[in-house]
Amino acid sequence: MWKVLDDVALRHVTGRAWTTPDGTRTRVLLLKFSSVAHADHLDSALTGDADEALPQGVDGAEVLDRVAGDVRVPDATAYAYEEKAPYGPEETLWAHIGAGDTLAVVTQTREGGAPTVPFRQTLVLQAQLLG
Repeated sequence: MWKVLDDVALRHVTGRAWTTPDGTRTRVLLLKFSSVAHADHLDSALTGDADEALPQGVDGAEVLDRVAGDVRVPDATAYAYEEKAPYGPEETLWAHIGAGDTLAVVTQTREGGAPTVPFRQTLVLQAQLLG
Protein backbone atom coordinates (compact mmCIF):
# COMPACT_ATOMS: atom_id res chain seq x y z
CA MET A 1 0.00 0.00 0.00
CA TRP A 2 2.75 2.46 0.84
CA LYS A 3 5.25 1.72 -1.95
CA VAL A 4 4.07 4.87 -3.71
CA LEU A 5 5.65 6.85 -0.85
CA ASP A 6 9.01 6.09 -2.45
CA ASP A 7 8.04 8.43 -5.29
CA VAL A 8 6.63 11.41 -3.36
CA ALA A 9 8.06 14.00 -1.00
CA LEU A 10 6.56 13.23 2.41
CA ARG A 11 7.34 16.03 4.86
CA HIS A 12 5.59 15.00 8.07
CA VAL A 13 3.57 12.12 9.49
CA THR A 14 1.52 12.05 12.66
CA GLY A 15 -1.08 9.66 13.98
CA ARG A 16 -3.45 8.92 16.80
CA ALA A 17 -5.30 5.75 17.80
CA TRP A 18 -7.89 4.91 20.41
CA THR A 19 -10.28 2.12 21.42
CA THR A 20 -13.84 2.73 22.61
CA PRO A 21 -15.52 0.65 25.34
CA ASP A 22 -17.39 -1.43 22.71
CA GLY A 23 -14.03 -2.52 21.23
CA THR A 24 -14.02 -0.30 18.13
CA ARG A 25 -10.43 0.63 17.28
CA THR A 26 -9.91 3.90 15.40
CA ARG A 27 -6.68 5.08 13.80
CA VAL A 28 -6.09 8.44 12.13
CA LEU A 29 -2.88 9.00 10.19
CA LEU A 30 -2.05 12.42 8.72
CA LEU A 31 0.51 12.66 5.93
CA LYS A 32 1.76 16.10 4.90
CA PHE A 33 3.55 16.41 1.56
CA SER A 34 5.75 19.08 0.02
CA SER A 35 3.04 19.89 -2.54
CA VAL A 36 -0.58 19.26 -3.45
CA ALA A 37 0.60 17.29 -6.49
CA HIS A 38 2.41 14.76 -4.29
CA ALA A 39 -0.64 14.39 -2.02
CA ASP A 40 -2.85 13.90 -5.08
CA HIS A 41 -0.45 11.24 -6.40
CA LEU A 42 -0.85 9.14 -3.25
CA ASP A 43 -4.59 9.85 -3.11
CA SER A 44 -4.92 8.50 -6.66
CA ALA A 45 -2.93 5.40 -5.74
CA LEU A 46 -5.23 4.74 -2.78
CA THR A 47 -8.39 5.01 -4.88
CA GLY A 48 -7.16 2.40 -7.35
CA ASP A 49 -8.51 -1.13 -7.50
CA ALA A 50 -5.09 -2.65 -6.88
CA ASP A 51 -4.62 -4.96 -3.94
CA GLU A 52 -1.85 -2.66 -2.69
CA ALA A 53 -4.52 -0.10 -1.74
CA LEU A 54 -6.14 -2.49 0.76
CA PRO A 55 -5.30 -2.41 4.48
CA GLN A 56 -3.35 -5.36 5.79
CA GLY A 57 -5.56 -8.39 6.33
CA VAL A 58 -8.32 -7.17 3.99
CA ASP A 59 -8.99 -9.30 0.89
CA GLY A 60 -11.56 -7.14 -0.89
CA ALA A 61 -13.35 -3.81 -0.63
CA GLU A 62 -16.67 -2.18 -1.37
CA VAL A 63 -17.06 1.58 -1.81
CA LEU A 64 -19.12 3.39 0.84
CA ASP A 65 -20.51 6.20 -1.32
CA ARG A 66 -23.17 7.05 1.25
CA VAL A 67 -20.49 7.72 3.89
CA ALA A 68 -18.07 9.67 1.70
CA GLY A 69 -21.01 11.69 0.35
CA ASP A 70 -21.65 13.05 3.85
CA VAL A 71 -18.34 14.90 3.74
CA ARG A 72 -19.38 18.30 2.43
CA VAL A 73 -16.32 20.32 3.33
CA PRO A 74 -14.90 22.86 0.85
CA ASP A 75 -11.55 21.81 -0.62
CA ALA A 76 -11.70 18.32 0.92
CA THR A 77 -12.45 15.05 -0.87
CA ALA A 78 -13.17 11.76 0.84
CA TYR A 79 -13.29 8.16 -0.31
CA ALA A 80 -14.63 5.51 2.07
CA TYR A 81 -14.52 1.72 1.90
CA GLU A 82 -15.65 -1.32 3.84
CA GLU A 83 -14.23 -4.79 3.88
CA LYS A 84 -16.06 -7.09 1.50
CA ALA A 85 -17.97 -9.93 3.18
CA PRO A 86 -17.13 -12.47 4.32
CA TYR A 87 -14.58 -10.90 6.61
CA GLY A 88 -12.65 -12.55 9.43
CA PRO A 89 -13.26 -12.09 13.15
CA GLU A 90 -13.28 -8.30 12.75
CA GLU A 91 -14.52 -5.95 10.05
CA THR A 92 -12.46 -3.02 8.75
CA LEU A 93 -13.76 0.32 7.47
CA TRP A 94 -11.30 2.85 6.08
CA ALA A 95 -11.21 6.14 4.25
CA HIS A 96 -8.80 8.72 2.96
CA ILE A 97 -9.42 12.44 2.90
CA GLY A 98 -7.47 14.79 0.68
CA ALA A 99 -7.19 18.46 1.65
CA GLY A 100 -4.47 20.45 -0.07
CA ASP A 101 -1.03 19.02 0.67
CA THR A 102 -2.36 16.76 3.47
CA LEU A 103 -3.87 13.31 3.24
CA ALA A 104 -5.67 11.68 6.17
CA VAL A 105 -6.17 7.92 6.42
CA VAL A 106 -8.91 6.86 8.85
CA THR A 107 -9.34 3.19 9.80
CA GLN A 108 -11.89 1.57 12.13
CA THR A 109 -12.04 -2.10 13.06
CA ARG A 110 -14.33 -3.99 15.40
CA GLU A 111 -14.86 -7.62 16.20
CA GLY A 112 -18.21 -8.82 14.87
CA GLY A 113 -18.64 -5.84 12.53
CA ALA A 114 -17.74 -2.17 12.50
CA PRO A 115 -20.72 0.21 12.85
CA THR A 116 -21.06 2.77 10.06
CA VAL A 117 -22.38 5.74 12.09
CA PRO A 118 -19.29 6.27 14.31
CA PHE A 119 -17.10 5.83 11.23
CA ARG A 120 -19.12 8.44 9.34
CA GLN A 121 -18.87 10.85 12.29
CA THR A 122 -15.10 10.38 12.56
CA LEU A 123 -14.69 10.91 8.83
CA VAL A 124 -16.79 14.10 8.74
CA LEU A 125 -15.07 15.58 11.80
CA GLN A 126 -11.61 14.82 10.41
CA ALA A 127 -12.54 16.42 7.08
CA GLN A 128 -13.79 19.52 8.90
CA LEU A 129 -10.50 19.79 10.76
CA LEU A 130 -8.53 19.54 7.51
CA GLY A 131 -10.81 21.69 5.32
